Amino acid sequence: MEQRFVHRLEEELAQAIEDLFAARDKSGRFPHRPSPHTLQMMAKAAVAVFEAAAETPASKPSRETPPKGDAKQERFETAYEGSPPWDLQHPQPALAAIADRVKGSVLDVGCGTGENALFFAEKGHEVIGVDFVERAVNQARRKARQRHVRAEFLQMDALKITELGRVFDSVIDCGLFHVLCDEDRAAYVEALAGVTRPGSHLFLMCFRDEEPGDRGPRRISQGELRAAFQCGWKVASIEPIQFEPNPDAEDRDFSEGGPKGWLATVQRV
Repeated sequence: MEQRFVHRLEEELAQAIEDLFAARDKSGRFPHRPSPHTLQMMAKAAVAVFEAAAETPASKPSRETPPKGDAKQERFETAYEGSPPWDLQHPQPALAAIADRVKGSVLDVGCGTGENALFFAEKGHEVIGVDFVERAVNQARRKARQRHVRAEFLQMDALKITELGRVFDSVIDCGLFHVLCDEDRAAYVEALAGVTRPGSHLFLMCFRDEEPGDRGPRRISQGELRAAFQCGWKVASIEPIQFEPNPDAEDRDFSEGGPKGWLATVQRV
């Protein structure tokens, strides 16, 4: 296991153990809080277990483990080692503004570190968030624990969401659609149909074709959105919005006020 990953794992394990013992005052299940040195030793011991496990043959991937070696996945994994321009510490304002439109159970596809999913979970929705980047999913799970919010996060390829084996009343896509190639886009729409029922709604945020330049994801026209959802769906509205960028991200070469985007509301028919 590479040393940089070992250090990162130690830090995250130490934080998880600290969170566990922080619950002592409420549960009374732990006799005392360990010292920082003890926490560090516990984390190192856990890392040793992970390293030993890494030497054993890999098991078959589960629905939570997308195949390795995908260049796009590696790019996103690398992005989450730093501060991605799309990663906020709160929900995207354009989604928060339409919270009253989101009904029932919610699937957040491409959930990242979980801010949008947690926002809707805090409003009482049953929420599942999926993302194919392990680091992002782990951060989302940690946020849910720390905030005492009930939400489920799974590492999963967005094209395989039918493996969840259930349907949702609402689906959120905040920045996934516009990173897909044409072939994957068609497969994705088909997968969305498999996790929704007639009357379910998709709320989709993507870069729009009025955003200048070519850095970042593909720019999408209204025509492309309508064409993608012409069979089995009804495009209820396409509204111009702007994405709020991460103020700490280095790559912020977008329009003033944030990248120009569309918020499409699409109903399954």
